[in-house]
Amino acid sequence: MTPPAVAHLNADFLRSLPDDGPVVMVNLVKLRDRALNGDGSGWDAYQRYSAAVVKLLKRRAAAILWAGTVEGGALADHVILAVKESFGKFRE
Repeated sequence: MTPPAVAHLNADFLRSLPDDGPVVMVNLVKLRDRALNGDGSGWDAYQRYSAAVVKLLKRRAAAILWAGTVEGGALADHVILAVKESFGKFRE
């Protein structure tokens, strides 16, 4: 969990970014062995989440540039790069 002070600084930084030009989000995904709700594995839960997010991205005219598995990564099991036309549109 992100400490409140760090989350606040990050939110302030994100609000300060310009709204012109494309923006790419790097999403680092670390999976749990079991889903928090007990419905399958962390991978199963992530697949359910991804199906909903892809629909949202399409509605917002965003796209997945690349997604892949990290081999031997300590911080993430998967990496996803998503692009949006501007940071203002990304925040929406």
